[in-house]
Amino acid sequence: MKQTYRFIISGKVQGVGYRRFVQKFCLNKNYEGWVRNLDDGSVETLIVAEDAEFKEIEVQLKKGPIFSKVVEIQKTKMENSNELVAAFEIRKDGLKI
Repeated sequence: MKQTYRFIISGKVQGVGYRRFVQKFCLNKNYEGWVRNLDDGSVETLIVAEDAEFKEIEVQLKKGPIFSKVVEIQKTKMENSNELVAAFEIRKDGLKI
């Protein structure tokens, strides 16, 4: 069953290709959702995938690209949203919600 999770990733995750890393991983897995930078230096992503896939997703989010350093990941289960896109996109930077 598909689930939707929101992740806030903190650490050295801006200016190191982190959003592109997340997008590439999610596109390769055919996940839906988006990723964006937040004003506080963290990255936010919303991912829709099969429930069993989220262990691998969290491993990849923790790993990040070579120059990133993930310090913390906050995970929140969301209600499925109609605002998602068919593919996985990088969105404009935004405020933390």
